[in-house]
Amino acid sequence: MITNEGWKAVAITSNTVQNYPQSLTVNSLTIFSPTNSSNSLMLNYAGLQSPLTVNSLTIGSNSDVTMLNSALQLNGPAGVGMSIGGQFNQQESSVVAGNQLDVGYVGPGVYNLVSGLLSVGHVWVGGPYQGVFNQTGGSNSAGIVHLETGGVYDMSGGDFGATVYFGSGSILRQQSGRLNSGLTIWRGTYLLESGVNYGGLAVPISDGYAAANGNASVLQTGGTNLGAIFLGVYGSGFYTLSNGVVRAPAMNIGYYGNFSQWGGTQTCTGTVDIIGGWVDRGDRALGYYLLGAPAT
Repeated sequence: MITNEGWKAVAITSNTVQNYPQSLTVNSLTIFSPTNSSNSLMLNYAGLQSPLTVNSLTIGSNSDVTMLNSALQLNGPAGVGMSIGGQFNQQESSVVAGNQLDVGYVGPGVYNLVSGLLSVGHVWVGGPYQGVFNQTGGSNSAGIVHLETGGVYDMSGGDFGATVYFGSGSILRQQSGRLNSGLTIWRGTYLLESGVNYGGLAVPISDGYAAANGNASVLQTGGTNLGAIFLGVYGSGFYTLSNGVVRAPAMNIGYYGNFSQWGGTQTCTGTVDIIGGWVDRGDRALGYYLLGAPAT
């Protein structure tokens, strides 16, 4: 536990790896700071061959962890991992691997992926508190990223290869970088401002015969979307293209789906299917494609 008053940093270095290797495996590690205090843990060029291995790692308020060319292994069972209610900084080709981590469950939290590899089974962003994940570089190859209520994922560089589940009011903002996996947007928003999305979009998932399901949206103001697009399908899904390039192999606009183009370029190498019909009793559901000027 690094939880007492004052301003201090505890460092794990190459010296720790060489002379105290037994100290790198612990059951739980808690970093927390009282009011008017600040506690930090630094993994300072400890190398990638001997990771700090923990079952449970908790970072509380006024506290942070910074990794520089070091490794962290999260070995906790399902439901146990790293909880961030402070700040976590991954830099200098560091590696974080294991089962799960969450940002915003034990307090307002921020994860900064600047460099290196993040490879965990599940990442939760948001929840009871504000959770923000900033990716400016490196590679996020997590299995699933869960954007919970109020969760924000801000991507301005690097590679993203995780499956994403969107909660109510959650946001994935892509300002640069390469998004390589498909997005299933459920009651959230994807903002494509720059960079490339290779994976395609489903807005939202199919879930029953009701207009209230879904209410998910995509706003593209730049960048390039190269994947297939599925909108609606028994839930409200909106895609607005104001600038940038859409080059989709297929586009399916289902019940309650809406594609509005006000700028940019949209090219579909396959077919554009717009579907409507009757749902429930006496309720007619339509798909819409709106082409406004000066689009091409």
